[in-house]
Amino acid sequence: AMKKSDCRHKSEGKDPCLISSNGYMITFGLIEVVFSQIPDFDQIWWLSIVAAVMSFTYSTVGLSLAAAIVR
Repeated sequence: AMKKSDCRHKSEGKDPCLISSNGYMITFGLIEVVFSQIPDFDQIWWLSIVAAVMSFTYSTVGLSLAAAIVR
């Protein structure tokens, strides 16, 4: 989203800015496969912390993009 936003700002909306997200989807899928191999989810207390950090990161990116559009 950030690359596409930068591309649109640089081209002033004239370029369609086709940016592939396949790499991100493949990486996410591989991470899911690795996590699915963990036998005892009740013993991985740190996963909740990782999920919280990811949630705050996602929220920060969303707010930053919204603030950039408002300016």
